[in-house]
Amino acid sequence: MLDCSKKEENLRTLELFPKISRVLLFFGHAEPFRTFMIHAHSVNRTGKDYVYVVLEPYHHNIIGNFTWQHFDQHDEAAYEAFQSVLLLAPDDPALHQGSEAAHFSRKWRNMTLTAFNYTYAEGEMFVPTVASSHYTMDFLAMALKESMEIDDFDFANGTALAQHFMNRSFQVDGEDFFMDQYGRRQVKWRCSYFDNETGQFVPFLERNDKLQQLLDVAPVVWYRGNILPPNEPICGFLGFRKACRPPEDRTWVSGVVATVCCILLIPVGTYAIWRLCLKQARSKWWLIDGLRLLDMAHNRSVIHLR
Repeated sequence: MLDCSKKEENLRTLELFPKISRVLLFFGHAEPFRTFMIHAHSVNRTGKDYVYVVLEPYHHNIIGNFTWQHFDQHDEAAYEAFQSVLLLAPDDPALHQGSEAAHFSRKWRNMTLTAFNYTYAEGEMFVPTVASSHYTMDFLAMALKESMEIDDFDFANGTALAQHFMNRSFQVDGEDFFMDQYGRRQVKWRCSYFDNETGQFVPFLERNDKLQQLLDVAPVVWYRGNILPPNEPICGFLGFRKACRPPEDRTWVSGVVATVCCILLIPVGTYAIWRLCLKQARSKWWLIDGLRLLDMAHNRSVIHLR
């Protein structure tokens, strides 16, 4: 959980972000998301090397409007930051206000006022979950009607009734709703990129609700003609990429080399001095050093002077 209203918390998250990933998923309201992206732009966490995926479950003022433009002093920074955003949203038939939904919309608005003390603004669309719930009851009614047309159908058999919700479609309010083999409603999803020329999100990838496949619906122009980056940290998962390493401190290396050289030079120098002295001494068969008389030929003492 992230409180995007707190700049310190945003900056702390953005500092950690490039160390562990290059793709950030955001699930939340549109207003704090815009604030988060403005903070990301301020610390150079936007651009072609970063991807921010935001989910818009449905277009409604309850979750805000995922746009960069608020006509304030942050619009320019938000515009630059939103070029690193991918918008993921469903293309759900339940979100389309068909004739049936339009017919019931006044009733739903009155119920919302009396039951929940909420007043819709003029021109405000009803919450999509209201229509979705209404369409669900339509599905049930159609399944029950089909079951009644079967002789000796056992309505106490839940397994048999569930078969009427699997691998099929329901047509309600002029829209087709598809169910998979498990009776789950399949929804078409679209992924959109930010067009830096128009300032709008443009769909480029679509998940087909029937085939459950990803389809390219348009060429993507990611951040001024660049390609989408791979899903790995800029410095690699282990942070060992050479370009990201801090400058190496070689002072200790010089100290170690100097110490080793000194250690090696001491015996070498001692041996060289000994060889020089021995060479000079071989010209004489004896040498008096003030303390003893030495036989240099045999390297032994001849007479000790006391």
